[in-house]
Amino acid sequence: MDFAARITAAVVANGGTVVEAVRYGREILSRAGVEHSDLDASYGAVGINWLDPDGWPRLRMERVDS
Repeated sequence: MDFAARITAAVVANGGTVVEAVRYGREILSRAGVEHSDLDASYGAVGINWLDPDGWPRLRMERVDS
């Protein structure tokens, strides 16, 4: 989650579009085998929510520093 959030935030902070950033973040989550996740990004923050192995909802936020 940390890696996906940081990469997504870095893409936005370095001039990438939000659409590109979300695509990269979702690809990372998919390749990591994270199921039941969602990623949302803006020019201010990135949020990833998912269910942990015990079924509890989790949220990871990353601030976008431009």
